[in-house]
Amino acid sequence: MENMSAPEVRDRIGRRLIIFPLPLQGHINPVFQLANILHSRGFSITILHIKLSLKLPRLVLRTGAVCSFLAFAAFPLLIEKGYLPVQDDRLEEPVVELPPLRIKDLPWISTAHKEIATTYQQLYELLENMVKETKASSGLIWNTFQELEEISITKLGQDFEIPTFALGPFHKHFASTSSSLIAEDHSSISWLDKQEAKSVIYVSFGSIAAMEEKDFLEVAWGLANSKHPFLWIVRPGSIRGAEWRTVSPASICHDLLCLLRHDRRCLALAPVLVNSRYVSHVWRVGVRLDNCQSREKIEAAIKTILEEIEGGEMRERALRLKEEANLCLQPGESSYESLSRLTSLPN
Repeated sequence: MENMSAPEVRDRIGRRLIIFPLPLQGHINPVFQLANILHSRGFSITILHIKLSLKLPRLVLRTGAVCSFLAFAAFPLLIEKGYLPVQDDRLEEPVVELPPLRIKDLPWISTAHKEIATTYQQLYELLENMVKETKASSGLIWNTFQELEEISITKLGQDFEIPTFALGPFHKHFASTSSSLIAEDHSSISWLDKQEAKSVIYVSFGSIAAMEEKDFLEVAWGLANSKHPFLWIVRPGSIRGAEWRTVSPASICHDLLCLLRHDRRCLALAPVLVNSRYVSHVWRVGVRLDNCQSREKIEAAIKTILEEIEGGEMRERALRLKEEANLCLQPGESSYESLSRLTSLPN
């Protein structure tokens, strides 16, 4: 609160928010970004790293896409209709209630890992409670924007009769700042600066996903055989013996040509399955590789994106989405107006 007048300090005291982020990198980043956004609108922010049950009016921040949340919220229906548990002989069947998803795109849990002891019945109860508590909140905040997920946001409004605030992209409200849970290593920036603009493949498998060594090697060889420069972020625990390198995508996006994400079915409730369907078939800005363990398929996908006409068209569509993401933050546009509605809510 530096350089603030006494009335401004009093105003902030009267507009206090308490934020509870989950202790996961994918949640902490957008929570800190949202805190910055609301602080700039006059709110005093307190962030707690513990779980408390306070009897206060509350808003729910969902850090994932609206389309993924709708799939999670529909989990009881998906079980009732027989879509779940997933059956290998029905993977290509459409999920009529959630177009354009197929059964293979649904969030699911893997029972192959001993550490995942949750049964579908327990998961049903968990998600049922999540939906109940969300509907009991004062509203939903999303790190997305209307133009990107208009159909999903409309359906959300029909299913959840509470205010919805699509404020994203959060990171475009301010200059990039770090909220990494581990020390960052910027040693790769000097190498990146020597590469041609829009020539580098950025590879990231997120903060949770893990790979077997053989899969790691297949991806590595697929990247190497593509003959395109790449920057791969590897964290401790993702592959045995790997070293961690972390670079903020926001700081290098001007040099990147494509992004490679991990979408093998190795995680419980992986929303990436839903997201990848939208990336490849709705927004059409990427190629999906299903359960890909082949360096040849990885190499071919990279070359499709970077060397072929189809890839050029994907980049053009991505550029249009980037322009819309910038525009939606301007006065009178969707995310700007959503933020105004949010900050005008009664205390």
